[in-house]
Amino acid sequence: MQNEDSDNVTIKASDKPYLALGADLNDSQRATILSIMGIDAANLSNYDVVYVTNAEEHQYLDSYISSSQIGTRSLSSVVIVQRDKGSGLNISTTNINYCTVGMYKNALTTAGVTDADIIVAGPTPISGTAALVGVLKAYQEMTGKEISDSVVDTALNELVLTGQLEDSLKGVSDAEVEEFIAYIKALIAKDDLTDDAGNVVTEGVALFSGDGGTGFFNYMYNGIVNSSAIEIIAFLMVVGGAFGIMIRTGAIESGLIGLIRKAKGAEKLLIPILFVLFSLGGAVFGMGEEALPFTMILCPLFVAVGYDSVIAVLVTYVATQIGFGSSWMNPFSVGIAQGIAGIDVFSGAGFRMVMWVVFTALGCGMTMFYASKIKKNPTISIAYKTDSYFREQNETTGIDEGHSFGLGHILVLLTLAVTVVWVVWGVMTQGYYMPEIATQFFIMGIVSGVFGVIFKLNDMKLNDIATSFKDGAKDLIGAALVVAMAQGIMQVLGGSDPTTPTVINTIMYNISNALSGVSGAVAAVLMYLFQSVFNFFVVSGTGQAAITMPIMAPLSDLLGVSRQTAVVAFQLGDAFTNLIVPTSGCLIGSLAIAKIEWSNWIKFMWKFLGVLMIGAIITVLVAVGIGF
Repeated sequence: MQNEDSDNVTIKASDKPYLALGADLNDSQRATILSIMGIDAANLSNYDVVYVTNAEEHQYLDSYISSSQIGTRSLSSVVIVQRDKGSGLNISTTNINYCTVGMYKNALTTAGVTDADIIVAGPTPISGTAALVGVLKAYQEMTGKEISDSVVDTALNELVLTGQLEDSLKGVSDAEVEEFIAYIKALIAKDDLTDDAGNVVTEGVALFSGDGGTGFFNYMYNGIVNSSAIEIIAFLMVVGGAFGIMIRTGAIESGLIGLIRKAKGAEKLLIPILFVLFSLGGAVFGMGEEALPFTMILCPLFVAVGYDSVIAVLVTYVATQIGFGSSWMNPFSVGIAQGIAGIDVFSGAGFRMVMWVVFTALGCGMTMFYASKIKKNPTISIAYKTDSYFREQNETTGIDEGHSFGLGHILVLLTLAVTVVWVVWGVMTQGYYMPEIATQFFIMGIVSGVFGVIFKLNDMKLNDIATSFKDGAKDLIGAALVVAMAQGIMQVLGGSDPTTPTVINTIMYNISNALSGVSGAVAAVLMYLFQSVFNFFVVSGTGQAAITMPIMAPLSDLLGVSRQTAVVAFQLGDAFTNLIVPTSGCLIGSLAIAKIEWSNWIKFMWKFLGVLMIGAIITVLVAVGIGF
């Protein structure tokens, strides 16, 4: 069985984890443990393995629990991998029936264990107290940092004491006990962070760090090697290259232009259709980065039919963020925020569905109004000059009235269609994310290139597959570097782990205090505005939910605002300012694809965003008014 509050950690062999196994596991029990952890027993030799003996368990635990409870066999096991600074502790448990994730996190924090993913498992249901010994032993081996026996004793004492409090305090939840323990530790830490003169001790950021740590001028490199940044950068390069190959064939342009030519002016219908589809993608599975390839497709198309690249960004990225912010079932924002707030996940769907329809219609309407103005006078567009790139591209690829459309083009477009269906199926049913999606698009690019060579589309040759992949990836290098810079700045600010003292968390604390003593309606609006501003620092919906909701949820209780409304304020604030914040790698990536400077984008978007924010404030007030 898995604890309800587990973080659903997944650790791969490529993460180079450390494994601590109970020394007394038999073959069957070991096989069960490894299966739970997702480790192939045949590949066990590839892992760094340490063994925890029953004697070690008694050495540390005899002072706190009875020998009979410890037992005579060491069975509990853990797998641990170190993560980037600021990632925090993420823990999953299986077959652990006494120790909770919160108990482990508190105790490990006391022991100095930070920024790690951990899986704790037993072959059958066990208490899990001895597993802490395994975590600490593996952590020492992994980091090379020795943890003193006194620190281990303190951590184990805390673990046992927390369990005893949870057992003895009736009417108080385990989570409340764990929060209380964390609060007491914070008070102690606060008192300790003073010098002999009583001055508060602060830790600054060095201009340069030569030990692999965080320095101000290290932010660029650290941002690039940050795990989340690497994933986004790799995604941009692979997908950009894949679409570079497909664009080289000319099939997309040929097919769409041919369709528009036959539609005799009905191309305007593409705008609402695409806007609704991309908004739905944002609402259902948190579509964001996945929209970038489609921006690449639609920029030359909209320019070719008399619109501009701005509309391509509006119907793709902007639409996904509107859907993301007004979603009723996005697991990465609504689901996580509701779970943290302690309300049923995906509850209140009726109100949010109406919210999605209203905001999608509002965004689509503004986009169509803008499109009609551009159609009449293309020169008023902020992207008119930069769109010359796409106009030249269209001329180069032969986008004109006489453009041919044959079997090769059809096969390339079928490849694209199959890939899109495959991606949607994978995301919706298999949990695919950027690595899997990038691979799917890579296969699409290779297959499209083969068809292009066979059918000599745009006179393609075999070498053109490689060169067009390179050119497609090259177009996104700027976006990739901006993603890295954004991640690096986050590290300079201390990261987004809510359990550590950082600049971001200090801002969070002070602003939450400022909300005290106001009415429910005012508080709800202020919550929304705060989330909107905070989104500048933490663009990730999941990250923002993890940082803000533990404070905003109980604060809403004190201010007479329902937790459902607090979640609404979070999701609207988290998404809409994504349309302008330069810390959003996805926004910057979309603008880079469209050749639009961020400063020009702000000049265009502020009115659009203003309407959405007014709508968001009205929505929050309605939610308060109806007692949602």
